[in-house]
Amino acid sequence: NFANEKLQQFFLKFIFKAEEDLYRDENVAWTRIEYQDNQGCIDLIEKSPTGIKRLLDEACKKPNGTDVMFCDSVYQTHRRNDNYMEPRQVGNKSLRSNEGFVVRHFAGDVCYTGAGFLEKNNDILHSDFTEQMVEASLPLLATMWASSKGGKKGQSFNSVSRKFINDLNQLMDDLNQTKAHFIRCIKPTPTLQPSEFKPSLVLQQLRCSGTIDAVQLMAGAYPTRIPFQSIYERYAPHMPDFVQRLDP
Repeated sequence: NFANEKLQQFFLKFIFKAEEDLYRDENVAWTRIEYQDNQGCIDLIEKSPTGIKRLLDEACKKPNGTDVMFCDSVYQTHRRNDNYMEPRQVGNKSLRSNEGFVVRHFAGDVCYTGAGFLEKNNDILHSDFTEQMVEASLPLLATMWASSKGGKKGQSFNSVSRKFINDLNQLMDDLNQTKAHFIRCIKPTPTLQPSEFKPSLVLQQLRCSGTIDAVQLMAGAYPTRIPFQSIYERYAPHMPDFVQRLDP
């Protein structure tokens, strides 16, 4: 879900910034569209030092850290955050605020149960295992674990969420260096049956994905886009001779 938030933000910034830059270059007047920015949700999850993933790492580092302590710290830190909700606020009365939390993602509210978060986030390997891999007779294994040589017992905490954030940020850096094209996949029906179409479901997806905002932005300035060469080839033969002799 967090990866989807980052990719959604990339889509919004890429599409809207690219369009607005084009309009400025062409001196085209347009009405600015205020699109739904999901930066608040991203900050809730990853921003240092109080993002949910940061709080998760802090809970994992504590000697007696528990899932309940983690969920409680999320509640105490973000209970007034517009992108945070308690489980009971979305109808889940079986979860208390120290047992779970709700994140208001761009595509909808998601309730997370805290049980197991700390265990899944702890990526520390036992030092004995690491030492065996470093001394493996198979050269490939020894090479893969060479960076762990000299590691001490009680090594620093290694977080799954931290590694995921770093990898995701690297992906976003790579995407920002490219000229992106997007394909939006729309789910037409919740039943997954052929020849069924639920308009309200499709409309919700178009709104949440920013597609409608993007179309409104394009319609406000360049509703019709035809390459100049196509226009020239179509209409030049119908122009007076002196126009036909002009270079495209």
